[in-house]
Amino acid sequence: MPGLIEAELRCDRVRGGDPGVVERLSDPFIRNGTGKLGLLRSLMGQDSTYPERVELLAASEALSAKGLQRPSLDPIERLIGATDLDRDLKEVCLGRMCLIATLHNIPLDLGPLLSELGLLHSSPSAASRMLHRRRIKRGHDLADMERELVLGSLAYRRGDVVGSPEMAEDLDRGASIHFTKAKEIASKLRGDEIMDGWGDYHLARCVMISGTLRGQIGLLRRGNEDLTKGLELARSGPFPPLILSILLEICSFAEDLEGAGKLLDEARTIADELGNMPALARIAYIHGSLVCLDGEGDGKKRKGRVIKGAEEILLASDRLGAASGGDVPAIWRSEAAVWLIRAGEPERAMRVLRGCARSIRASGDRELLMELLAASVYARLSTGDRRSGKKALLDLLYNHPVKSDVRAFNLLKEAVEGHAWLREDEDTRELFEGEVIYRIDQVVVDDIKRRAREAYPNEFGAMLRGLEHITHLDPIMEGAGGRSQFMFSLYSRFSGRNVDGEGVVHSHPSGSTRPSRADLTMFGRFPGINIIIGHPFRDDSMAAYDRLGNRVRLDIIT
Repeated sequence: MPGLIEAELRCDRVRGGDPGVVERLSDPFIRNGTGKLGLLRSLMGQDSTYPERVELLAASEALSAKGLQRPSLDPIERLIGATDLDRDLKEVCLGRMCLIATLHNIPLDLGPLLSELGLLHSSPSAASRMLHRRRIKRGHDLADMERELVLGSLAYRRGDVVGSPEMAEDLDRGASIHFTKAKEIASKLRGDEIMDGWGDYHLARCVMISGTLRGQIGLLRRGNEDLTKGLELARSGPFPPLILSILLEICSFAEDLEGAGKLLDEARTIADELGNMPALARIAYIHGSLVCLDGEGDGKKRKGRVIKGAEEILLASDRLGAASGGDVPAIWRSEAAVWLIRAGEPERAMRVLRGCARSIRASGDRELLMELLAASVYARLSTGDRRSGKKALLDLLYNHPVKSDVRAFNLLKEAVEGHAWLREDEDTRELFEGEVIYRIDQVVVDDIKRRAREAYPNEFGAMLRGLEHITHLDPIMEGAGGRSQFMFSLYSRFSGRNVDGEGVVHSHPSGSTRPSRADLTMFGRFPGINIIIGHPFRDDSMAAYDRLGNRVRLDIIT
């Protein structure tokens, strides 16, 4: 049976982005797959011959290059099943399976895999101690690197729900130990006579994984630093499939079209060459979302832009459904429906919501279901149908813990805004009970509007003084060098530490008053209110949030 070195050599052309090799290695697993399509092709005599065992690891990477993450596990499972498999190669395969499942949320029982890797202990920290005391038998450098990456990824995964910046910092400290060791091993490979070309690839891969997971737990500045470094390494290869993965992660954190446009174009070109349909769908989704954010505001032209962005999101969901052979992603369609409501098309939004309701209920995802129901309330109220709107609202309040879900509750608060009759109705007034009301002096609001207009089209930012009653502000940035630089500039200035201020205000030149991922991360560092003012910078174009990202009421005191 061929060993690890020979199997890795077969991966080189896949990592180099050779479309012919990617197609040849991935096609049999697509054609001979399970389900109705695979059965039909089998009956028609269209089965393809699977690659030799030495090429199975490369076949897995080829499937990943085409965006087929679940099928990419199939060739690894075939390889692991061989009785005469080289030990080092088996450990690398076990590690890759764990990483693919963890990074792409694929339901897979990791217990047997971790057990074979010697990592199944009472906790990730216990496994870490066993590994670093060398009680686990050491193997090839690549096998040891995979172990470190698995432990680091599992450490981050404990933070599926990060309750505070401090929790995120603790998770990062624990995981960074493993990613640092993985990077050291990858750097060591760069000086190896046989494996020299692999060092750059695996180092870029290590940095990409750590950057992706850091971003997911809210450490956006560090995550973006890792992803930027990984992109530079991947381009030096060049390794197009890896470049594509990193570009998609960077663009998923983007806040406006100006910052993401060129990167999305580059990603689209690579995805086209590789035939990666899921990536093309995701690119369209990201672009459509950014178009919606960029178009939000007053005026028919802006609303038309939001509708265009929503339509792009819907088309992207159809493309992904066709590429995966399953249901269209309901979360994308639900998001598109909300944008249609905001653009004044609630009837159309209701049709979209009805279309994805079945798949959301079948998924068992309670948070997504609450968002769907909140969007349905929003649509019904926007059509002026008080009766069905109230009925849907009561059903949501009485049967679901919507107040515990930030995204769903914020959407619900947006839905009932402007419907004063719901505050007076004895059945629905509980929605408004106990809400925190912040106050801000009119003179401070006027100062915010003036500074935001002077900084436009760049961002303005200031520290707020006063907790529940804001009396003045301290500007800390007058017109950043870019359209979306305030939060990252604030991060750089204070090095991620808690800062001395009650709250923060910053402008969104795009007109959107919804917080970005970077905004939500920074909100947690302030005890009081966080205000976003969107173009055209009026009293009614401000939105206020607490440190958890919940929408709060802001009264202007004249």
